[in-house]
Amino acid sequence: MTLEEAIKHCEEKARELRTEAEQLRDIGKVISNPKQPYNEPVKNCLECAKEHEQLAEWLKELKDAREELAEWDKHKLICANEGIVVYKVKE
Repeated sequence: MTLEEAIKHCEEKARELRTEAEQLRDIGKVISNPKQPYNEPVKNCLECAKEHEQLAEWLKELKDAREELAEWDKHKLICANEGIVVYKVKE
């Protein structure tokens, strides 16, 4: 799985979980049975959705960092004698 696929998966899963939470909330409005509280499943779905959204954000940050590093690597020169890395800056 690529980073892009993982990001897409997390975003889709978060949307699915939010939709599920809304459906559970609607069922809870129709069925008022004190033995079957719907607040907990709704809360769980929303919490899981938030976690998937956070994971997607972290993966986006990782992807951006990798792309930035790859861009720097294009301009890297290594001074073999000294073991020093020098970056050639674009003008």
